[in-house]
Amino acid sequence: MAQASLPAVFKIMLIQLLIINVLIFAGLILFLRFIFSRGLNTAVTKLNQLQEENSARESQLNEELRRAREESDAQIKRGKEEAEAVIEEAKKEGMALRLKIEEEARSQAEKIILQTKEEAKKFRESAQKDIENQALGFAVELIKNTFTGENNTLAHKQFVVNEVIEEIARIPKERFSSSVDTVRIISALPLDGAARDSLKEILSRKLEAFDTKEETDNGLICGLVVEMRGLVVDGSLRNRLNRAMSYLKK
Repeated sequence: MAQASLPAVFKIMLIQLLIINVLIFAGLILFLRFIFSRGLNTAVTKLNQLQEENSARESQLNEELRRAREESDAQIKRGKEEAEAVIEEAKKEGMALRLKIEEEARSQAEKIILQTKEEAKKFRESAQKDIENQALGFAVELIKNTFTGENNTLAHKQFVVNEVIEEIARIPKERFSSSVDTVRIISALPLDGAARDSLKEILSRKLEAFDTKEETDNGLICGLVVEMRGLVVDGSLRNRLNRAMSYLKK
């Protein structure tokens, strides 16, 4: 009987052992599940925190990227504006330089034209003067050849008597200097007695005491010149020819 009850006890013990093992296994599973659940929650929490941090960092990076893009766009815009301003300034400077060069060229051209006109005018005046001098010389030679001998003597007397003396007579006495002490008489031909006396007589009406100094210059062609300290009466044919040439110039 004792041997018959031993297997039953053994079975009971085996069942108990199985129950204990099951309980232990179940407890272990529950413990492991608790630990796993707790670790999972911690991991999920950390993962959420990391996700939030990543989101915050991503937002920050996006904001910084946006600011960088805006700053880059602003710099590009400023660069374009500065480039346009530089180009516009260069255009203005180029236009100003062009206008300056054109003005200088125009001024230089006008200066050259003016110089050319002046040179042409001087050349014409010089040529005209040469022609006039040649004409005057020719006229002088012609008159010299005409007024020779008795003709020149008669013309000389006519100029002396009718021209010079009458001219001196028409001059107011106030124009004659009181300090005149010598009258210079330059004649184309030597004066004869009558001409000399007539000249001295008219001079004595204008001057106080004076002396006369007579000279001969055949370059006068005909007539004479009377000099009285700054007052000159030129009644020579040479002077008349010069005045005639001056009149023709006008």
